[in-house]
Amino acid sequence: MRRTLDRWVDPRGIALGRILVALASFALIVEWWVPLVRLSSDEFVRLPATTWAPAVTPTLVQGLVSIALVGAVLLLLGTLARVGAALVCLTSAFALVLDEQTYSNHLYLLVWVAGLLTMSRCGNAFAFPRRKSRGPVPYWPVFLIKLQISVVYFWTGFSKINEQYLSGEVLQTFMNEWVPLPDAAFSYLALLSIGVEIFLSISLWMPRLVPLAAVLGLSLHLGIIILLQDPWPLIFFALLMAAGYVQFLTSRPQQLMTGTTNAIPLQLGTVRVEEAADVER
Repeated sequence: MRRTLDRWVDPRGIALGRILVALASFALIVEWWVPLVRLSSDEFVRLPATTWAPAVTPTLVQGLVSIALVGAVLLLLGTLARVGAALVCLTSAFALVLDEQTYSNHLYLLVWVAGLLTMSRCGNAFAFPRRKSRGPVPYWPVFLIKLQISVVYFWTGFSKINEQYLSGEVLQTFMNEWVPLPDAAFSYLALLSIGVEIFLSISLWMPRLVPLAAVLGLSLHLGIIILLQDPWPLIFFALLMAAGYVQFLTSRPQQLMTGTTNAIPLQLGTVRVEEAADVER
C-alpha cells in the first residue's frame, strides 16, 4: 500500500477535479450565504452548531463570503490553487459552525474535498496564465479523494436500508408528478438505487469495471437531476462526485523515474519531466 501511495500520477486528472470542485463551490457558497444573510438581520431564530460560534452579523457574513469567493476564483484558475482550496474549505466549514441552518450534505462534502485538494498539487496543470504542466503529482491525495467518493456512495446506500426508504415512500414524495410510474414501482426503484450506490462504492476500485461504473454513476446522477423535484443542489453534488470520478478514470500510478528527461506513461497520455527538481517543487 505504501509503495502505491508513494507513486506519482498525471497532473491533469487532479487539475480537472479542481476545476469541477471550484465550479460547484461558487454555487455552494451562495447556498450558505443566503441563510446567513437572513440570520444576520436578527429576524430569524439562530441555531448555532456550537456554543462558541460568534454572532452572525452583516460584516461577518460579507467578509466570509468575500474570502470564500476569492478562494473559489483561485481554485478555478489554478493560481495559488492550494491556497484557494484552503479558503474554500475553511470558510465553508466556518459557515457550518455558525448555524445549523447552513448544513447540507453537499456542503459537508465540499469541505472534505476542498480540504484534500489543499494537500495535492492540483495547480500543476490547467492553470491560468501558465499553460505548461509542472510535472507529475503525488498519488496519495488523489487516493484520498477517491476513497472519499467511495465512502459517500457506500454510506449513502447503507443508510437507506430502512423500512421507510425501501417502501418507496421517500422516492414517491420527491419524485416529479409527471414521472409515469405506478405506486408499486417505487419500492423496486428504491432497492435498485441502493444496489447501484453500493455497487459503485466497490466497482470504482476495479479497473475493468470503472467504465461501467462511470456510466452507471452518470445515469444515477442524471436520473436524480431529471426525475426529482428541486434538483439544483443535487447538480452541484454531482459536480463534486464527478471530480472523484475523474480520479478513478485517470489515475494509474507509475513510479517517478529520476533523470533529466523522463516520460511517464499514463492513461491520459505522457507527462515529460524536464528536471526531477522541478517535480519536487
